[in-house]
Amino acid sequence: MRISKAAYWLAGACLVALATSGQAQAQAQAQAPAQAQAQESASGDSQAAGDGGLKEIVVTANRRAEDSQKVSLAVTKIDAEDLARSGIATVADLQFYAPGLVFSQNGAAFTTLRGVGTSQPGSAVESGVATNIDSVYIGRASAVQAYYDLESVEVLRGPQGTLYGRNATGGAININSARPTQDLSVGAIMGYGNYDRIKLEAFASGGLGGGFSARVAGIVDKHDPYRRNIVANGPRIPGEELNGIRGTLQYQPDGSDLVLRLIADYQTFTSAGQLPQNFLGANSVSPSAPPGTIFTTDPDRVAQGVPNRSDRESWGLTYNMEIPIGELTLRTITGYRENSWRALNSLSASSDPRSFTRTNETANQFSQEIQLLSDDQGRLKWVVGAYYYREHAIGNYDLRTITAESFQLFPGFSTGPIQFRQTLTQDIRSTSYAVFGQATYSLTDRFRVVAGARYTRDEKEGQGLDDSSLFDIGGILGVIPIGGIATVDNSWDAFTPKLALEYDLADRTMIYASVTRGFKPGNSNLTFGQRPVRPEFIWAYEAGLKARAFDNRAQFNLVGFYYDYTDLQAFGVISTGNGGLSAGFQNAAAATVKGFEAELLAQPVPALELSASYAYLDATYDRFTNTDSFQNALAPPTIVLDGNTLPRSPRHTINLAAQYAAEVGTVTVTPRVEFVHRSKMFFSEFERDLTAQRAFSLWNARLTIAPDEGAWSLALYGRNLGDKAYFETVNEGPNGIAGAFYAAPRTYGIEFSVRY
Repeated sequence: MRISKAAYWLAGACLVALATSGQAQAQAQAQAPAQAQAQESASGDSQAAGDGGLKEIVVTANRRAEDSQKVSLAVTKIDAEDLARSGIATVADLQFYAPGLVFSQNGAAFTTLRGVGTSQPGSAVESGVATNIDSVYIGRASAVQAYYDLESVEVLRGPQGTLYGRNATGGAININSARPTQDLSVGAIMGYGNYDRIKLEAFASGGLGGGFSARVAGIVDKHDPYRRNIVANGPRIPGEELNGIRGTLQYQPDGSDLVLRLIADYQTFTSAGQLPQNFLGANSVSPSAPPGTIFTTDPDRVAQGVPNRSDRESWGLTYNMEIPIGELTLRTITGYRENSWRALNSLSASSDPRSFTRTNETANQFSQEIQLLSDDQGRLKWVVGAYYYREHAIGNYDLRTITAESFQLFPGFSTGPIQFRQTLTQDIRSTSYAVFGQATYSLTDRFRVVAGARYTRDEKEGQGLDDSSLFDIGGILGVIPIGGIATVDNSWDAFTPKLALEYDLADRTMIYASVTRGFKPGNSNLTFGQRPVRPEFIWAYEAGLKARAFDNRAQFNLVGFYYDYTDLQAFGVISTGNGGLSAGFQNAAAATVKGFEAELLAQPVPALELSASYAYLDATYDRFTNTDSFQNALAPPTIVLDGNTLPRSPRHTINLAAQYAAEVGTVTVTPRVEFVHRSKMFFSEFERDLTAQRAFSLWNARLTIAPDEGAWSLALYGRNLGDKAYFETVNEGPNGIAGAFYAAPRTYGIEFSVRY
């Protein structure tokens, strides 16, 4: 297999960094211990508790380093060690380790937390779960991010409207990259697996002298396609290839709390993108399909006549400053990012090439956040700040699909198949301003009050050119234009407060209750005949218990929640007001989300680690009416959806894991086994069993061998060992046609890691 140029780029960059670090090593030696210790305490890494007990889990969910057991919100942190031993490479893997998190993709990405997220991509669409990389909000929900050389990933469940603001109605995912070190450190991971997977990941870090340190890391991860095209002489289905590199330069004078950090990253990702597969048989093939059209319902095969391909590219710059001002800390976070997405994808789960979509999307964003934080001493801890965000997105979407097999003009005379063609160009600018503050006051040594608020103003301005038409493939009716121009120039204001009470029942046991408001700004739609939709809001009520017991060998967290969800933005077929129909967003009247989550960590003996979690979710529409083109595209019936389940909201989710580190001679052998179970999940608001994912279970395993000194390790891994074919998502098309998008089949391989 040909190794991409990025592999040589990655290897060369790490060698250069290694050489540079080596030259500066002698100069940095004297100051390295003190600075390394300062970096560790400030980094938020999980710290060992000692005596073989559970390690302390430090999170930055409240914008400062805190024990996760002392914060009044549901948060799951996965550090670098946990990411490696569970093989978590993207959010698609992460979803099985954080209760309430569901990820789907069909070329675009859909992330929900506790049933709250978004159901459709696009340049004018806002996400419901915020993704932050090194504290910078990522505006494009479709921008895939690889997890490599990370310090940690934190999943904050529930609305984060006070400290994180817009588009965090479901929660937030915080991705924190590894920081430079003063001591020289290099490492690499080399792996090979089935589907001819090749993985190369490497980093180099060290001091440069004069308080400077640097870190460079990169990844090349590629494999052949999981599905084979059965169409003779048909287009080749591309595999997946990820190339990424990140460089960090940090300045921290010896003995000082001043930290200046510049981060640059670049990433490309190539895949088949949207590759629909047939699971309904002949019902998902158009009756007007050309002679010789074939299909397959085999999850490991596809029948495609369209050369599917998706290419993504992104890069960004982040500049963070932490400046001590007496007992206070001034923190600034500056970010700039650009990303692009180009794709050609089939809309047909057969070899019929006449239904397809072309996507060309570009976006750039700039954000600036300023925070002023108190110290951690005394009864009062607080943070205040201001935020500015600007994004410019341009999307060009060309969609063609068969809408109806024929149309009867008069008895005995009908047209040929009617095809719908939409060429949509959207140009939208989004601007957001916010001020916020949050404070925690200890009324007693055990009782604390948390209060905060955020004021946000969001503005959207843009235009959409909808050059849509219906035309008769037979040529009898010709072209019937149905599109036009849509504009948006709207602004919305939101006040999102938080109030929480925390009480320590014992030194390691806390109960809490909170009320929080979340906000997602209005959606522009930018499709002819459609109005912008209003913002959606959530009032979230949460109560929880966090406890450690048995000499710090067990941790148990329990949280219950209730959401009053209003004006949620739902996707569907909408009347354009001129007798036509168009797909777009609308405001569902209301929904109720409730449930609970339980998490258990245990280390009965130093060598044995156990974890378990269970999530129960009841997310339903209170009042919602939508039209259903799946039943009839030309005259879709209106369906009352009151009481139906929100999409991507499984009722039950179970995660179990166990590992045991056995000393065998001079090496440690660590087997790890993981189990995941998820109950039935719907992919649309119509709660259709025909297109739902039935309950399924997955098994993962990993066997790691490492010497006592830990300089290297060898691991055998397997994911989805039962080779379960399950849907990541299902697209419901017109007139009973649907396409499935299957998750990865059974994968296995070997990895060799070395670290110095």
